[in-house]
Amino acid sequence: MELSHCWALRSLAEFQKEDASFQLPSQALCGVVQGGVYGDLRRTSASFVNENPFFGFIIGGSLGAHKSQMAQVIEESVSHLDPARPIHLLGIGGIQDIFFRR
Repeated sequence: MELSHCWALRSLAEFQKEDASFQLPSQALCGVVQGGVYGDLRRTSASFVNENPFFGFIIGGSLGAHKSQMAQVIEESVSHLDPARPIHLLGIGGIQDIFFRR
């Protein structure tokens, strides 16, 4: 997770440098929330992405061993993210997963 945060900061710096040459933003960069099934790591990762100027968030990494654990990990992650920014889920492959509601 910490290595991913280092890469995210490097990516963000390059993105901001490149995007400065455009009148309007040409792309958006999102920060990834990781931490496996561990709530403390998810909170740490969510704090990191909230504190940086990412357009939105991606919830990634291991989302658990079964659907109920996946829902719990997503809930834990989302509860610490700025609700004003969009969220994308990685690793959600089933149609029913799209309709998951809190």
